[in-house]
Amino acid sequence: MTDIPDHLKFGYEHRKECDEHRARLIAEGMEPGSVELYFAVLAAYVEAHKNDPTFRERQATWREKNPTQLINVLTVEEIDYLVERLAGANDPLGISATEKLISMRGD
Repeated sequence: MTDIPDHLKFGYEHRKECDEHRARLIAEGMEPGSVELYFAVLAAYVEAHKNDPTFRERQATWREKNPTQLINVLTVEEIDYLVERLAGANDPLGISATEKLISMRGD
């Protein structure tokens, strides 16, 4: 095994939160290890996060903070090369890619 601290392991925060819900529910009288407790922990976790942003919303926020455009990755020469290679494409994907590359080039 690796010597990764628990707090850095994938899923640690989720597990920690579920353990807190489990301890609270047991203190409130639920039977440890019961199926009812399992589903109550799950319901408590879902309830606690019902207003959290969705993955799509978090991704959009991240993209706004970290804008990357293909123009920053490709040189003008590379864009010209791709436009030339895609010239005459008659499929929707090829046409769309050509149009985007041409707009990036500034024509």
